Amino acid sequence: MMKDDVVLKVENLSVFFDDEFSRDNVTGVIKNTVESVNFDIKKAQTISIVGESGSGKTLTALSILRLKDNAKFNGKILFNNDGDFIDLLSLSEKELEKIRGSKIGMIFQEPMLSLNPLMTIEKQIKESILLHTDLKGEQVDLKVKELLDFVGVGYERKNDYPFNLSGGQRQRIMIAFSIVANPDLLIADEPTTALDTDTQNDILDLIKKAQQKFGMSVLFITHDLNLASRISDNIIVMENGKIIETGKDVLKNPKTDYSKKLVNALNVLDNVVCSFDGVDKSSEPLLDIKNLSVCRGDKVILNNFNLSVYKNESVGIVGKSGCGKTTLLKAILKVADIDSGDIFFDGVNLKNIKGDLLKSFRKNLQIVFQDPFSSLSPRMRVGDIISEGLIANGFDSKCTYNTVVGLLKDFGLSADDYFKYPVQFSGGQRQRIAIARAVALQPKLLLLDEPTSALDISVQSDIINLLSDIKNKFKMTFVFVSHDLRLIKSMCNRVIKLG
Repeated sequence: MMKDDVVLKVENLSVFFDDEFSRDNVTGVIKNTVESVNFDIKKAQTISIVGESGSGKTLTALSILRLKDNAKFNGKILFNNDGDFIDLLSLSEKELEKIRGSKIGMIFQEPMLSLNPLMTIEKQIKESILLHTDLKGEQVDLKVKELLDFVGVGYERKNDYPFNLSGGQRQRIMIAFSIVANPDLLIADEPTTALDTDTQNDILDLIKKAQQKFGMSVLFITHDLNLASRISDNIIVMENGKIIETGKDVLKNPKTDYSKKLVNALNVLDNVVCSFDGVDKSSEPLLDIKNLSVCRGDKVILNNFNLSVYKNESVGIVGKSGCGKTTLLKAILKVADIDSGDIFFDGVNLKNIKGDLLKSFRKNLQIVFQDPFSSLSPRMRVGDIISEGLIANGFDSKCTYNTVVGLLKDFGLSADDYFKYPVQFSGGQRQRIAIARAVALQPKLLLLDEPTSALDISVQSDIINLLSDIKNKFKMTFVFVSHDLRLIKSMCNRVIKLG
């Protein structure tokens, strides 16, 4: 007999894919990606599933609403539908549509990929309201206003497009989508990844506020054990598709080696040693920004901003989401228009150069982007991705191949990886590839835009150690954008706060 206070009960859930990637290379037997998972969620309870990339945490969450293409299931997922428990895995697609968005809401990790870039915020929320509620006409308009005010974006932003909003504001819009029908269960898949600390706290407070208002349960997916400990009534730790530990006090008293590894990763930045030898402020700055102003319509992003960065320095840029950190990097790269001011690099005003001259300067000015999943072309082999800049700058094919293979080995990959595609790598491996691409030409200045924020904590430590080695080996100059103050403290000798 199922208890009435249980909202969701997962029984012996196994998930597998009938394709070549899921078969054992020797036996040919299909392997389960998620295996024999059991847990339940009670009313108004918050449960967190924690683990590294590939642990099965997100796949487990997506399986509840059967949102993963080509996935096959064994076991049961029982949902309390107004007192009647139904197996979500046995429902037809049409029956499941009545549950998705109405009874169970979902917040996805990357709001920019979840929102339609061609529709205003108002139109997208209206579409969700009409699909999941019985509201009509003026009631819909009032609901849009109620939701935008509730999530803290404000009704005055209703005609904005997703690209007009900051990362935190977009995630607030995703929360508005998820609660249009007052669901019984909210699934939040890494909703605070890549957000600054203040914005993370705001989003967590907003989810808690929604939970209290609607009395809903929350299933929270995260790689951050520290965060999970703050918000959860119970924590589930997953490794290789299996639950290996549960409990409220995993952070304070981990029982398995894997959980201990996750806890230890929280302190790894304390051991990073980055050298700043050779900084000479008596010489001309390598990068000198004077009175830089950037506006977007009526909004001022940067106002008379000044910064001098000297050779072999590592300067950290911190600030809330939307304060202009990424805009600053884009302005330095000349991929964002500036309204006034000057940017001098290696003694030359970048405002006055273009064409081939700009191309020659850019080989000494490279960037590592925040998201390794979207910054690498899925249609190009890894070797071609890394060698593209080398070939564009006149390297011959043999020299290019040897250089790329050497970089792959230096960055913890193999020569065979030259011929693979980005989809065949984990998030941490993809970021290693992105860093290899950026340093292939041994630039004088490396711009780093939140290079670890989309990665698991243990993977973050590997990337930070790699960047530290690069900094120490090549005496490279860094401009490091991050919301993680521990990381900034480890990697930077100076910090600038925006906003």
